Amino acid sequence: DVTGVQTCALPISWHLRERRPNGLISLGWLLNPAAVVAVALARTRTPLVLNEASLLSYNTRVMHRNQLRLRILGRLAPLLYPKADAVTGVSGPVIADLEHEIGLNPRRVPLYVIPNAVDANEVISLSLIPDDAAVTVNSEPVFVNVARHAREKNVPLLLRAFHMYLSEGGSGTLVLIGTGPDTDQLQKLASNLGLGARVVFRGLLNNPFPQVAASTAFFLSSEQEGFGLALVEAMALGIPVVSTDCPGGPREILCDGAAGLLVPAGDERALAQAMQRIAEDPSLRLALATSGTKRAKDFDPSVVGLAWLDVLRHAGAHTGGQPGESLCRR
Repeated sequence: DVTGVQTCALPISWHLRERRPNGLISLGWLLNPAAVVAVALARTRTPLVLNEASLLSYNTRVMHRNQLRLRILGRLAPLLYPKADAVTGVSGPVIADLEHEIGLNPRRVPLYVIPNAVDANEVISLSLIPDDAAVTVNSEPVFVNVARHAREKNVPLLLRAFHMYLSEGGSGTLVLIGTGPDTDQLQKLASNLGLGARVVFRGLLNNPFPQVAASTAFFLSSEQEGFGLALVEAMALGIPVVSTDCPGGPREILCDGAAGLLVPAGDERALAQAMQRIAEDPSLRLALATSGTKRAKDFDPSVVGLAWLDVLRHAGAHTGGQPGESLCRR
């Protein structure tokens, strides 16, 4: 909030003056205003890159519309973001949202898309750790979701779709990994729908990957996603994925539906039909798993890291550094 800008900016500016780093990357709309103020106070001409991981319009108009201090941060964005040497977003829609929402002009400040990185080898290694509580596929499919239990993840949609899928002859288990402010409401909804043991709430897991790897398919039901990290992690494990075509990164990650199924956001029937398709069509599961695994390689840390190096190099040139000079120190 605004108080956070005041309390963060001074310590950051002191650090910049004392340590003279080669660059500053600020991660997220709650911190970005403080970073801009800190660089101005430090007067060191430190190259500044602002990163956005979610849709600013959703944060200010939906998620935090009743929190005045956070809405003020959104109002400050048009004044502060153009002062950065570069602005990055985790997906194309996040950058497009900044252009539309605050009038960010790429001719005034360079804009870049840099997705989140996923180390497939690490995810696979973690998935091999035994998990005695994992719900495994036997004769019936297992659908899994990993998400914070909050409005933007729209897990109620997933529960209603799963109920519809079962009521129309489907079978299987839905495993929900995560917790949040809506967990109690989700458990009540599952009970009211009569889902019983068909839904397993596993809570917050330090390592969700054994359960994801043991599942038939991964389902994301969000109403917005800046990126969709859990999608890429499931794809890296060779698990077919289904996502709502919500504002944000899923469509981009899934290559317009080539690397995973996309269903209209908020459409429980379409989601239920996707469950049926996944459950009944092994050739579809294989095709999605194959294309998803291939697509996940595009988010390897080595690829994403080079993109960050390029942005930092260009940001340094923008502030008077030598073009082509890397601003990252080992």
